[in-house]
Amino acid sequence: MGILSARTDRYAEEIIRGGADGSATRSVYYTSKTIEDYVNPYKAPSFITSKSNACAVEAGGNVMVYYDRIFDDLIPDYTHKYIFGKFTYGTQNEAIDNMFDTLYDMMGTDYRGTSIPGFKSGMKAYAASRGHDINLTQFTGSYYNVNFESLKKQLKAEKPAVIFLNTYSITATEDIIQHDGYDTIKHYTYKGMHAMMIYGFKDIFYYDEDARLKQRDTFLYASTGSESLPLALLDITRLCTVDDIYITEVV
Repeated sequence: MGILSARTDRYAEEIIRGGADGSATRSVYYTSKTIEDYVNPYKAPSFITSKSNACAVEAGGNVMVYYDRIFDDLIPDYTHKYIFGKFTYGTQNEAIDNMFDTLYDMMGTDYRGTSIPGFKSGMKAYAASRGHDINLTQFTGSYYNVNFESLKKQLKAEKPAVIFLNTYSITATEDIIQHDGYDTIKHYTYKGMHAMMIYGFKDIFYYDEDARLKQRDTFLYASTGSESLPLALLDITRLCTVDDIYITEVV
């Protein structure tokens, strides 16, 4: 199956299902560095649907799964789990599949994917059908089209985001490797329009011997929609075009 071309405003996922366009490893040399790192204590679910071109449906659906731990009526017949006292998302079951199917219809998703207005209206409609509302607040801005400082505050408040992309790269959390005086970072690149759920950030500042900022690498922790790399880091500072981003809050 093919990915949507840029002639539409719909976000699809077939490119990530089919694998990366390429991969590369880069080296960053530095004298010192600082890291600001935040991961939501509940991380993110990474459930997927069998429907084609439904990445926005998956991103939105996983947001609903996340908030179901607070409002357990959001997804009927689905429960989270605690294993030895530790929270974990439950196994994907028919209830999750039904929720995805409902969102697919409410978002007006079809073989072309999902539009951003369709995503927003579908999320509102689904929340209302379960007796709730959802706030979707736009956080675009001047830092690679993200209002990053404000986004960080919302993520730290345990409110996940959904980001809409057109070309992007992802990195496994274990693929940022520190050596003596340099880091190596491996990334996988994708071309196409895609949506992901965001649940944290990693901001790395590299300095030279004069304590001057040499390079800044900013990553977002994402539920990617990839079966091989379901939870990973999205690099917004290179090989990435952010079209839009919304903080979510079910009330």
